[in-house]
Amino acid sequence: RVAAARPPAAAAAATATPAPAAPPLPPPRPPCESSVFLTLPDYVLSGRRVGTAGEEFVFDDSEYADDTALCYASRRDAEQQTGPLMAHFGDWGMEVHAGKPGKNSKSEILFCPAPPHVYADAATYDGADLSDVQLPGGLTMPVVFFFKYLGDIISSDGTDVRAVEARLTDASKAFGALRKGLFTSHQVSAGAKRKAYEALILSILLFGCEAWCLTEVLMQRLRVFHAQSVRAMCRVTRKHTWEHHISSEQLRERLGLDSIEYYIARRQLRWLGHVDVRRMGPERLPRLMLSAWVAHKRPAGAPQLTYGRTVAKAMDTFDLDPARWPELAADRGAWRTMLRSGEAPLGFRQAPPPPVPMPMSHFLVRPRRAAATRTNAAIDASRRGANVNF
Repeated sequence: RVAAARPPAAAAAATATPAPAAPPLPPPRPPCESSVFLTLPDYVLSGRRVGTAGEEFVFDDSEYADDTALCYASRRDAEQQTGPLMAHFGDWGMEVHAGKPGKNSKSEILFCPAPPHVYADAATYDGADLSDVQLPGGLTMPVVFFFKYLGDIISSDGTDVRAVEARLTDASKAFGALRKGLFTSHQVSAGAKRKAYEALILSILLFGCEAWCLTEVLMQRLRVFHAQSVRAMCRVTRKHTWEHHISSEQLRERLGLDSIEYYIARRQLRWLGHVDVRRMGPERLPRLMLSAWVAHKRPAGAPQLTYGRTVAKAMDTFDLDPARWPELAADRGAWRTMLRSGEAPLGFRQAPPPPVPMPMSHFLVRPRRAAATRTNAAIDASRRGANVNF
């Protein structure tokens, strides 16, 4: 359009001007050994055997909007490859924020250690260098044990403890800011409090919970926050609940709220249905990671809670059969109906558990008691007889 509005000579000159050459690409970065996964186009989310054959893929970088995450196998790789990558971003008019003298760096390097049993001195990681990484031009990047990425907290130990703590802190601040004027006000109806709590507080509290692996300890912390918030909105103290035997379920019914397990399970199952292969191509990265595993034996010690087991808990909350969820997720309308209603359709519910067989000790209790009764009676009778004769 601009060329058509110019005079013919100008238009011809503009057409003849060669386009600027694109900046040269940096040399290809070698794949990170710790970022190689195996996957299969099935729905096995946990319990996969290590020796299972699968399709190999590499996930060593993540780009979303203006955030970039890169995986390095060692500190040496980070020192050698970060500088050329920063220069490449600069050729395209972008800047990777690094630290300068007197100015902290917004970019950070997350140190992910091996399992403790690998090190001779686990306290110091065998003397690993955890100082700031020095970059060209006097720039630096700090080495940290956790950092925020896309609004969530990623920790070096792979758990979600810091993520949950950060969400609890932010949700507590938001609830406290609205406590006096909204949540504990006599002039605000219970329905308005419920809508504000679900739209504001729960959205802050459960941001990123779709990918959380919540242990029972973390789930209990979320339950406590939810119960405290419900008591505050009902203007009921813990002493009142003790004296008048008021349960948390009764208080939630006053406001029309559900348990925190339900809110978490609904968010996790909503994301799981979105990643289903019928709604997302099998070549997409979320679908590949859904059924992925690593070809290494797990380290010694108790295994950490996996995402597959977390999703299984969410299915139990909705009484959904784990073997048939892909079939239901393929129907987007039916999946949404299940999330709104809070329970799976009749044909997709879990089979009732088999009756627990009665232990043999149950049948032996009564004869034991009868024999003990006869023995005690005989002892008492002998004592009475001894007393009389004496």
